[in-house]
Amino acid sequence: MVEDDVPDVGDDFHKSAHQISTSDAQARQEGEAASTITRQGVFVYNRYSLVADAFASVLRSAGLDVVGTATAPELALDFVGSSHPDLLVAGVETPPGSIDGLGFLRRVTEPPLSLTVIATAARRGVYPVEDILETGVAAFIDTGASREDVAFAIRQTDDRSIHLAERDVVCPPSPAAACDAALTARELEILRLASEGYSNGQVAAQLRITRQTVKFHLSNVYRKLDVANRTQAMHQAQLLHLVQATS
Repeated sequence: MVEDDVPDVGDDFHKSAHQISTSDAQARQEGEAASTITRQGVFVYNRYSLVADAFASVLRSAGLDVVGTATAPELALDFVGSSHPDLLVAGVETPPGSIDGLGFLRRVTEPPLSLTVIATAARRGVYPVEDILETGVAAFIDTGASREDVAFAIRQTDDRSIHLAERDVVCPPSPAAACDAALTARELEILRLASEGYSNGQVAAQLRITRQTVKFHLSNVYRKLDVANRTQAMHQAQLLHLVQATS
């Protein structure tokens, strides 16, 4: 059967599962690398069966136990709802007439499932990257990813050792010291709502994101402001003129 479109993923994912092979030496190297990955039960959803099979093969080569695959989001929801795998690798594309991709990602990251999810894309520009991340996924792998990229994303999701600088930063006009905080637009938005007394749940409802996403952004705010909790963050934000001082 010919699939309706050929996704523009990288060369590694144009290969079907049985075409991906490694030499003994490479397999040993991948086995050593896999020893740092603690996640075992992984489920793969992708609208395109070729891509789903290729991801499954790559994950197995990294030493992970792939417990199943699906090409329909409804089937994926049924499976993860009953088995609750350690990790879901999910494509953002869904078939016509099915749940939309962002809605699917929210369903699997929000309670009662609350899964750890790595989102993938077989086509460029299906959704803005920020919109994908705001569904609560742990990471997003864009098109053109290599097998090494996939294994790296899983390792970093499980035990982050590399922290990248944010590019989309907001520096208030004054004082200049506030630029040191380097908050993103979303982080600043959540910080200001929190300063107005909104709970995490209220912030999530206001911005139409998950509580997990709110907590993720607040943890980044705490780290950037070098504080330990919300009270300290509010005080530091007022000193930096990131939020209005309360009377």
